Amino acid sequence: MYLARDAHAISRHVLRLFACCPSAALALVVLLSGCASSPPRPGGDEADRFGANSGAAGVGWPARPGAPSAVDPDLGAGHKSAAQEVVLRALALLGTPYRFGGSSPRTGFDCSGLVHYVFREAHGLALPRTSEALGQVGDFVTPKQLLPGDLVFFNTTRRPFSHVGIYMGRNRFIHAPRDGTVVRIENLGGRYWRKRFDGARRLSL
Repeated sequence: MYLARDAHAISRHVLRLFACCPSAALALVVLLSGCASSPPRPGGDEADRFGANSGAAGVGWPARPGAPSAVDPDLGAGHKSAAQEVVLRALALLGTPYRFGGSSPRTGFDCSGLVHYVFREAHGLALPRTSEALGQVGDFVTPKQLLPGDLVFFNTTRRPFSHVGIYMGRNRFIHAPRDGTVVRIENLGGRYWRKRFDGARRLSL
């Protein structure tokens, strides 16, 4: 309970800081993502493979057969600013309890409910309400092209695109994991998530 309350307080300060000084707020986002509770960092060749100190998740995940061409990662300042707002909105929800079917801070969130709420609040987007449907919107991006604000998908129930999160940069993503947990930050290169990675998409912002 105390951890959740602290996370909400920190997130509110981040949003206030972003309003007056975006660069300082983004530096704090990076610090928060580095300090967040997450699976242990992979060691040895796994750490090299997933580029733990780079902006991308790594180089080890091939594109799925039949996937559309990847988008140009050289985006304009407008998209980058919009993506930063997405990440900050998501950070403001750290510590919110998981609830299946939930899509608001009051009710709690499931994974797709969190994505739906964040993008609606940040940019007024009306996104699909399931992770499978979210996997069909936007443009395919490779792991090397991942940028903050992209959606990352996982196969956690033996179904493609059965889980979704929001990429934050520096190998981290934020999501609503499962019953009994809260919205939190994870390491994308961790063994569990690496094995279940199902692709990534970028929305037009």
